[in-house]
Amino acid sequence: MSLSPDEFHMLHGDNVRQSLMMLEGHDGAFVLLAHCHLPAGDGEQERVYAVVRSTSTNRAHILVRQPESEFPHVGQWHAISAADFRLLQHQLDSMTDAARECAHGLLAARSLR
Repeated sequence: MSLSPDEFHMLHGDNVRQSLMMLEGHDGAFVLLAHCHLPAGDGEQERVYAVVRSTSTNRAHILVRQPESEFPHVGQWHAISAADFRLLQHQLDSMTDAARECAHGLLAARSLR
């Protein structure tokens, strides 16, 4: 499911802002750089990844959204873990061109941190 930046902000903006407030301690304002849905592997649900830039600190963050059953409200979005990052790297070989381009953008954004 592909969302425009405006749709992403409408659906996820408040939760992403809360996560950034917890990570940085600032107002949580951000600019969306990239986002996509990727398979989680092992028959799990898809994961939603986003690369955002904090307008307070100018730092880029790769965030992943946990399935709603795990985190119903607060904490739904969090910084990518090393395990999620490795999974993202391994998925590149089996992706479509569009998904691979999105994933490469996420991996490239990791160097912005």
